[in-house]
Formats: sequence, structure tokens, C-alpha cells
Amino acid sequence: MNTAGFHLHPLAKQIIKVAVSACIIILLVRGIDWTAFLKTLRNTHPLCLAWATAWFVCSKWLSAARFLTLVRVDVPQFAFRENLVLYWKGMYYNLLLPGGVSGDAYKMKVLREQTGMSVPMLIRLVLADRISGVIALLQWASLLLLFVPGAGMPTLLIWMLLLSSLLLPLFFLYVVRRPYQKCRHRLAAYSIAVQGAQLVSAAGLVFAVGQQQYIVEYLALFLGSSLATLIPFTIGGAGARELVFMYGAPWVGGLVEPAVAIGFLFYLISTGVSLFGIFLLFRRNKASRPNP
Repeated sequence: MNTAGFHLHPLAKQIIKVAVSACIIILLVRGIDWTAFLKTLRNTHPLCLAWATAWFVCSKWLSAARFLTLVRVDVPQFAFRENLVLYWKGMYYNLLLPGGVSGDAYKMKVLREQTGMSVPMLIRLVLADRISGVIALLQWASLLLLFVPGAGMPTLLIWMLLLSSLLLPLFFLYVVRRPYQKCRHRLAAYSIAVQGAQLVSAAGLVFAVGQQQYIVEYLALFLGSSLATLIPFTIGGAGARELVFMYGAPWVGGLVEPAVAIGFLFYLISTGVSLFGIFLLFRRNKASRPNP
């Protein structure tokens, strides 16, 4: 049987994702004390929530700047404001449509229409943007694991991961697209700043639920949960972050319910910020509507 061209039907993919999402929800429902979880949410500090939201918005602004760095390799005149609007609309489409890559597809479509970039170039652009973010995430995770006593990983292995992640950008940009090498330092700086801003945001949530004694451990879990949300096995990544926190909290010596609350609050913040894309789409549609 020839399986080289085998592809799942889109409906089958969505059914699988719904099933996986349902399993995750069942695990969460059965795995936490809901009385303690709801009490944690009720006692969340509002100023810390505002801090977390502000830094999450900052991380997305930096993400848009990183994306623009790659776009300007081929289209130097592409405006930052136009890119920022495009990036926020992409965030909204990631939220609106299941699959996790719909926002990238939307950005590719618009860039092809506006700049004439070819599809292979756009695919490489998106890959470079995504992979640079993952590499920075691995760098931060390796650094934090050095300060987590209960991680259970040899220190030498953690140092090897950290050093490998520092060398990865040299190779992946060469493989993905050589012209991107000329902006590799700026790309790396933006990627590190993006993950750093999200860590500051997550730190605000750790303080919001009163678990600052476990801040390093929970931040390490947060980075692990960010990796989990990159895998498109649920609808919009829903539940994946909370699941990592639920099983990871005992591993690092933390409490389950506050840990899950951190993941849940971060999901609410990212959803709320992404919904701002509705306003941008409304403005675009209103502007494009002919005058009577």
C-alpha cells in the first residue's frame, strides 16, 4: 500500500482534535479540587493580573517586530503599523479557527497579495519566525532548569541543551533561507525578548495567585506548557497548558490548583488580547465598504 500521499480529511482532523480536547477536559475535571481552584481564582490579585496582561501585550508587540524583521529582508518598505495590524489579525484567526496555523495562513495570504512574495518564500518566513521563537523558549527553559532543584535532570545535560540552543540559529537559518542570516542577531534578540516578556507576564500570574515561593518552578512549567501549545493536537491549544501545569506542579514541588489557575488565567489573557483582532477586522470592513 502506498502511504506516501496519505492525508487525513480536514473533518477527520477536527474530530480527532475535539476528541483529544474532550479527553484533556475530563482529565482536568477529575484531576483538580474544583473548590480550591475556584477559591484561587476568586482571590486573584487584580493589579497582578493587569501587570500580566500588559507584559503579554508587550510580548506580542515584540513578536510583531520580529516578524517584520524577516519581512523586510525582501520588502524593506513594509510599514511597522501595517505589520502590527496584520499580526494582530493573525492572532484573532488563530483563536477563531481551529488548527493553530490559521493565523499564519492569513498573514501569508495578505503578504502575497500586497508584496508579491512567492508561497515558498512565505513558508520559509513563517518557519523562521516560529523556529526562532522555539529556540529562545528552549534557551530560557534550560536556564531556569538550572535553578529548579526537583527537575531531576543532570546539570551537565541542562548545560548541553543550553549550549546547543545557542548554536541552533546558525544552522536553522542556513537551512531555511540563507538571506535571513544577515538579520540573525536581531532575530535572536527579539525572540529572547518575546519569551522574556511572557515570563514576566507569567511571573505576574504567579504573584496573582499567591505562589511566589514557587516562582522559578512555575516559570519553568510555563515554558514547558508553551511548548505543548505549539503542538496542534487540541482546538486552539485549549487545555494543553493547564494539563502541563496539573501534572508538572507535583514534579517541581508546587500545588496543583494554583498551578492550573496560572495556566487558565494566561489562556484568558491571550484570548482577550487576541479578540482585539475583531475590532481591526471591523475597521477594515467598514473602510472598504463603499459610500452610499
